[in-house]
Amino acid sequence: NISTAVTNTNPQSARTEGRLLGNSIFENMMKIDEYTFKARWIPCLIVAVPYAIILSVIADKYVTVNLSSFFESVGKWLVSFGFSWLSVVYCCGEWIRNGGRKLQCRYFKNGLDLPTTRMLLWSDDTFSCEYKERIHRRLNFKLHLRTLNPEGEAADMLLARKLISEATDVVRPMVKDGVHLLDYNIRFGFARNLAAGAKCGLCGALLGGVLCWHLFLSPVALCFELVCVAYFINKIAHTKSSMEWFGEEYAKVLWAEFLSVMESTKEEQNR
Repeated sequence: NISTAVTNTNPQSARTEGRLLGNSIFENMMKIDEYTFKARWIPCLIVAVPYAIILSVIADKYVTVNLSSFFESVGKWLVSFGFSWLSVVYCCGEWIRNGGRKLQCRYFKNGLDLPTTRMLLWSDDTFSCEYKERIHRRLNFKLHLRTLNPEGEAADMLLARKLISEATDVVRPMVKDGVHLLDYNIRFGFARNLAAGAKCGLCGALLGGVLCWHLFLSPVALCFELVCVAYFINKIAHTKSSMEWFGEEYAKVLWAEFLSVMESTKEEQNR
């Protein structure tokens, strides 16, 4: 029936539908879970600190030696330009998240060298052979996921990494947030995203230092910018090591909680 395909042109109905759609979009934008806040937005706010100092100095023209006056000036600026600031932070957050993913792919070879993959290789000595055998056995016989034995791994290391990486993608939704997994996932995401935005933060801190020294003549703001310079240089220098360390801690918890989930499932089946 052609009449059933005609769009409702009632103005009141259209306005109602538009309002409901707008409310739905706004609610989705405002839904921020713990991971999003701690691993995505906090790194974004840290990266934005040098720029906040620059903008606050521009807004107030000066920063007094009194720290309370400094933070008061920052607060006034945030109130005056709150909406534009939130939009900048949101765009910066999207950029940092995408940059973090690219950084992870570059350092860990698209997941083939992630600690979650590497630790299950028979040639890796992080876990004992007995512990890895328990994990491989459950992947093979409980989840029907193929992994290679030591001989097969030695013959084709690339295939061994791919199979473990694919198995990890299946395991993650099973474990979900786990008992402690969410905390370690947040730590890894925080380190990754902060590393992705560190260069941007360093550029802002250097720019702010030059402006505060030559243009604004603000020693207090200059000190804050120099602290930011040192902080971001340290983050850039230790990018690989920090991501590696947090990734290893996450991997240990992931596979431990995977075994816990499989054992609890087995107990339920035996009842």
